[in-house]
Amino acid sequence: MVSIYPCDLHGRRSADRLSTLYPSIVYRGSRRSRRMRLCGPCLDSVFETYGGNWQKADLEAELSESSLCAACETLIAEEEPHALFATLYRRGSEREDWYALYCLRCALGLVDAFKLE
Repeated sequence: MVSIYPCDLHGRRSADRLSTLYPSIVYRGSRRSRRMRLCGPCLDSVFETYGGNWQKADLEAELSESSLCAACETLIAEEEPHALFATLYRRGSEREDWYALYCLRCALGLVDAFKLE
């Protein structure tokens, strides 16, 4: 079986079903988001590159109130935090929700990397 859609990162169809990631950057009421269809290796790559400091956001989880950027670990000014919310539907698994705070520069890097609109 081959996926109907190509992987949004490497651009080719995959031999397996794709997972879906919905990343969003939220800042002062504005939101930039996208649906990303990802093959297993590309999804793993996203989490290896960006997800190391993301927190799982489920009903039982306690979200830390850290004021450090999840990427560069610099102190985020009170008026500047950009929140990442990401919902993941990994094929064959339950829904996962993720959360992190970013400084303006790193948030803009994620907007570019994920091509958020």
